[in-house]
Amino acid sequence: MLRSISRARWISLVLLWAAAGLALAQDSGGSTKATDTPADGTAAKAAEPQPSKERPFISTGQDYQALADMRPEKTVWLDAGANGRVVGLLEQEQQTPAMGAILILADEGQSADAALAGALRDPLAQDGWATMTLGLVAPPYPLVQARHENGLASQAVPSPDKPADSGAADAQDKAEDKAKPGAGGSGSIIDVLSSTDLDQMRKDYQEKVSAQINAAVSHLRSMGYERVVLLGVGRGAREMVGQALRGAGAGSGEPQMLAWVTPMLQSSDLDSVAKADAGQLRVLDLRSSLVNTEPMHDQKAVIHRGGFQGYQQQRVSIDRHPGRDDAGLVAGRVSSWLKQTLEPDAE
Repeated sequence: MLRSISRARWISLVLLWAAAGLALAQDSGGSTKATDTPADGTAAKAAEPQPSKERPFISTGQDYQALADMRPEKTVWLDAGANGRVVGLLEQEQQTPAMGAILILADEGQSADAALAGALRDPLAQDGWATMTLGLVAPPYPLVQARHENGLASQAVPSPDKPADSGAADAQDKAEDKAKPGAGGSGSIIDVLSSTDLDQMRKDYQEKVSAQINAAVSHLRSMGYERVVLLGVGRGAREMVGQALRGAGAGSGEPQMLAWVTPMLQSSDLDSVAKADAGQLRVLDLRSSLVNTEPMHDQKAVIHRGGFQGYQQQRVSIDRHPGRDDAGLVAGRVSSWLKQTLEPDAE
C-alpha cells in the first residue's frame, strides 16, 4: 500500500498502528486483545484467553463474498483490474423502455446494500432506471486519523450508520494539512509519515475507488445502457465528481447527469464543478432541510460565481444522515429531476 515507504518505516508503522488500536480500545472501556494471525501467516499467541477477530485500524476492506451470498440474485462481480474484484448490486428496471441506468456510490464505510444507497435500488428501478449500488471502502487509517486533528474527530470520521456533517469538509482539509509532519500534528502514526507518503496514500485510495466506478460503468454499458447517471451519497459524492467531469456515463449527445445526496464536499470539488462546461454536465444537489443552511448557501454561491449554470440545489425533508426510510423521497426527487432535464418540454 505504501509504495514509497521503506521496509523499516513500514515496520514502525505497523507497531504504531497496533499501539494506537490498543490505546483507543482501552479508552473506550474495551479489553485489549491480540490479532488472529501475523503477517507471515503463523499462528499468533493470544495475549488473553479470547483473541479478538477485529482489526479496525489495518483492514479497511469490505466482505464482498458475504454480500454476494446475501444477495446472489442481484450480485455482479466487477473487475477493477489491479485493484481486484468488487461487488455491485443491480436492480434492473421495472418499466419498459428503460430510461437508462443509475450508478450509486454509498457513503464512506458503507456496503452496496447499506442504508440509503441500498434502499434506493428498488424505487428507482420502479421508475424505469436500472440501478446498481457500490460500497465505498474506508480509506487507510492514517488518512482517517488526520481528520481527528484539532478536535474534529466527531465531525470528520463518519461511521457506516452515521456519516459526518456536510459543513465540515473544508475544516477536514485544514486538519489533514496540520497532521502532516512539521505542521503541528500530534498523531504518532502521522508523524512517521512524510507529506509525500500521505499524498501517495491518498492518491492510491482515490485510484482504487475510481477503478471500481469505471468497472461498474463499463458493465452497465455492456448491458446496453448508454446513459449512466452518477449518484453519490455523503463522501461518495466526492468520488463521483471526477468521473462526472470526464463524462464517464454520459449518453450520446447528452450532458453527464450527476446527483449528490447530503454530500461531503471540499473546496476543490466545488471549484472543479464551477469551472465545468454547463453543456456537458448537470448537477442535482439534495440537502437535508434539518441542518444549518449557511454551508449550503456558501457552496451554491461558489458554483454560481464560477459561471456554472447546470447546478440545482434542493432542500429535502430527509434526515441529516439519510437512511432507508428516506429512500422514497430521494428517489422521487432524483427521478423528477432527470425527467425534467432530459425532457424539458414534457408535462
